[in-house]
Amino acid sequence: MARSAQSPAPGHDGRARADRARRTRGLRQARAAERRARIVELLRERRSVRVSSLSVALGVSQMTIRRDLERLDGEGLATRAYGGALARG
Repeated sequence: MARSAQSPAPGHDGRARADRARRTRGLRQARAAERRARIVELLRERRSVRVSSLSVALGVSQMTIRRDLERLDGEGLATRAYGGALARG
């Protein structure tokens, strides 16, 4: 007997899927927070950072670094500059 398109696969109900999604989202947010903390450390050490070097050093895309720098700028922890960021203060 074939399953209908509406029924979940055996052992895969909606709750389990939602729980997995929450755990994954939580891990992603934790990694993002750690990555941004590392960017702030590097800014304090070097006074300026480049998107390209951060991307390689942290193993993420340049777009991810740009989003992180935008957020840090909004939080007052960095100042966005062409191609990277500068330390505030």
